[in-house]
Amino acid sequence: MENLGRSSNTPATDAAFELLGRMVDEPGADERYPDRTVLIPSDSTDAAKLVHAAVAERRPLALVFPDGSDVLYR
Repeated sequence: MENLGRSSNTPATDAAFELLGRMVDEPGADERYPDRTVLIPSDSTDAAKLVHAAVAERRPLALVFPDGSDVLYR
């Protein structure tokens, strides 16, 4: 019970979720991102694997950093 309220997410995962929330809630917030963009937390242990999968599927991807910034690859 002592871990209640603590997130096991990485900082970049939290930033990616925050970005996704803005894209859903704020009109126009998603205009920068093409359809089917994959949001990938930069500090994820699976980041390289996720990037590889997005590239193999020819999907745009946004590498999201802990500070909330991102790099978009089309």
